[in-house]
Amino acid sequence: MRLILAAILFLSVGRPAWAGELPPIPRLFEAPCRELGIPCPTAVAIAQVESGLHPWSLNIEGQGLKFKTRWEALARARDAWAADRSFDIGLMQVNSWWLKRYAIPLDAALDPLANIYLGGWILKSEIDRHKSLQAAVGAYHSPNPDRARRYASTVMSALERGPVKVPAGKAKPKNPTAQKRAAEAAAHPASNPASFDASPMTVLQKQPSSMIVSKSSSMKVRFKNQ
Repeated sequence: MRLILAAILFLSVGRPAWAGELPPIPRLFEAPCRELGIPCPTAVAIAQVESGLHPWSLNIEGQGLKFKTRWEALARARDAWAADRSFDIGLMQVNSWWLKRYAIPLDAALDPLANIYLGGWILKSEIDRHKSLQAAVGAYHSPNPDRARRYASTVMSALERGPVKVPAGKAKPKNPTAQKRAAEAAAHPASNPASFDASPMTVLQKQPSSMIVSKSSSMKVRFKNQ
């Protein structure tokens, strides 16, 4: 499972950023869910609750933000990273703890497909641990039993309604200032531990299996609803 995750992150760093229009967001979930062995409708419902299926979403210590372009989201994420603030990123709102723990580049975390693999991998870990889909969904959000139950109920309600219709998003950057800031940050990896030169393939393969843990059980960060 680690190799699947590492491979898609490695590819997301190595290829150019999304150009033109993104494909319909729910379709992006098909391959990751199939390869990870998780129910695709549930993963889509989690993303719908977490980000509204908006790929350029951030939640910085409880402040939800949505951006028109990937580059604007990346610039704000870099600011939060530099300030050592906890934040959730992308479609699946993967917490920055994961990025720091495995040196996953911020640019990769904002790749929609890689973000789905990351969130799906975390969900798979919780399913394996709890042996219950509903319990795993709650644990994806919080280790607190009450918050987990409320969150799972919200996701299950979203699952019953089905995914909302989300138009394909423009991935081509429109903000030259944000793009310039992102490019400058990428050009100075020494000052940015989550820069483009970090290979998720290399980082994750070095981790023993005991270090692959769930989103909620080992994170020492502020949960969004705490």
